[in-house]
Amino acid sequence: LAQELGRPVSVADLWQGRAGDSSALVPADTDLARPWTRHGMEAIVEDWVRGGLVDRRRFLAISGAGLLAIVAQYLDGAAGRGSYPPGSALSGPDPLIEQVEHHLPMLSALDDEHGGARHLPYVGAQFRAIGLLIHDGGHSPATATRLVRALAEIGQLAGWMAFDAADHGLAQRYFVT
Repeated sequence: LAQELGRPVSVADLWQGRAGDSSALVPADTDLARPWTRHGMEAIVEDWVRGGLVDRRRFLAISGAGLLAIVAQYLDGAAGRGSYPPGSALSGPDPLIEQVEHHLPMLSALDDEHGGARHLPYVGAQFRAIGLLIHDGGHSPATATRLVRALAEIGQLAGWMAFDAADHGLAQRYFVT
């Protein structure tokens, strides 16, 4: 219906105010169709940061052409090489960045020990916290690279945790991010 009307359709629109408070259902790739550039990544991070802890959206898993388009963009080179160099880019001592990097293996251990569903909200909050650091900016290029790497690593972990929790739409959103 939303596709036909060309606009989002909420539960309230469908039930004319008679429905209870409900999550908005949106495809997992909503607002992720951005160029694979630094600015594209920053726009995606901003969406995660704005969603915060009270994000009421429920993400529907995408399949078929939508999923193939994302994969094709990466495989055909349209995604580009990125502006963050491979390897470790140490930027000197930065206690906050060091804490973030030190914390990542511990989050993975939580998943290993307790499974994805139990700690997904906490790991998601950590993902958004790193996103907020990126969003706020003002970092040296080497520090920004370390933050983006940490965001990618925790996003991958959160994606697997969401998958384990049978929230496949959210898992895809983390993976596509």
